[in-house]
Amino acid sequence: MWFKSELDPNIQFFVSSVVCLGLFTAARACEQVRAAIQSLPRGQKNAGLAMGLPLPQTYRYVLLLNAYRVIVPPMTLEMLNLVKNSAIASTIGLVDMDGGAGGQTAGLLRTRL
Repeated sequence: MWFKSELDPNIQFFVSSVVCLGLFTAARACEQVRAAIQSLPRGQKNAGLAMGLPLPQTYRYVLLLNAYRVIVPPMTLEMLNLVKNSAIASTIGLVDMDGGAGGQTAGLLRTRL
């Protein structure tokens, strides 16, 4: 990435981890919200539109309120997965930093021998 060459290696890892975990979690959350809205009967959307509500208000006042009961359980699991994935990302970062340090010391030893 364009910003990686200018940053400290520890900051590079942190920024990469945050971007990757953020995009991954956002995609999964988006799919869960979409699935919850699609699981509702079509009659609820039609009822909101028949009451004269515009489509954004139909989603806000009718569909999303009913979809929350479907969305909440998978979203709590998604937050737990985010904690687990961030722990894995930090472990991988430590291994990569340790491997990078080992490669640098091996190069120093070869030049001195």
